Amino acid sequence: MTRRKLKLYLVALFLVLGLWIVMLGFVPYYIDQMEEMETVGLASIDRAIIAGDLAAVTYWLEKGVDANSSCGYMLGILINGSTPLMVALNSSYSYSPSPPSPPSPEIVSRLIENGADVNTIDSFVDKTPLMHALSNPRPGSHSLEIVSLLLVAGAEVNASNNNGWTPLMYALKESRPGSHSLEVVSLLLETGAEVNASNNNGSTPLMYASKSCCPKPEIIMLLLDEGADPLAIDKHGNMAFDYIRFNDELQGTEAYKKLQDSSFK
Repeated sequence: MTRRKLKLYLVALFLVLGLWIVMLGFVPYYIDQMEEMETVGLASIDRAIIAGDLAAVTYWLEKGVDANSSCGYMLGILINGSTPLMVALNSSYSYSPSPPSPPSPEIVSRLIENGADVNTIDSFVDKTPLMHALSNPRPGSHSLEIVSLLLVAGAEVNASNNNGWTPLMYALKESRPGSHSLEVVSLLLETGAEVNASNNNGSTPLMYASKSCCPKPEIIMLLLDEGADPLAIDKHGNMAFDYIRFNDELQGTEAYKKLQDSSFK
């Protein structure tokens, strides 16, 4: 072995040894930190929110937890980019097989009182808090009280994400039994929701109401009364009537007849 090669070999050996020494010191520290973060995460504000524990949420806020901080380590893996307010609005987050608590107006209000941003966007699912509240699939999640709290706090009623979705579209597409959807839609419209907004697919609120899995003809009538355009066409070349005619639960209703008449004028 030449002297030059020997030097290179020794340098490489020292680098490997140095890296190994660093790792020996870092790994235990890293494990300790992970365990500490996990322990805190299980008892943190995120855990308290999911459990529906207002007292615990208040405790963590009083301890100085930032209402706009990203979630703890464990939640950070599951709901990347979400804030405590978003966790409070989305009852699908859970650490265990047990069902999480439904969204709590009291917890939402407490977070807002402590400065929670009602217009920040979740970088993981591209939704504002209002969109989270309206796209929650569990019954009762479209709580009129929660939506009202967000709007009063300044939530942008016509915010749109990268796909062009607005809060009104989420309210109509994700409507579920017991979700107060008519009242929620009315509130959004009263607050200035754009009734003829269209997303990247060209779909409008009226189209989503017409093909909803839990259709309500009174919502379609409300949208039409508020100026929804029944002749708007999406990127598939369809109007609202093209969707409602395949919705068995809406056939024969006044809403069906009105869309039919509008489409064949």
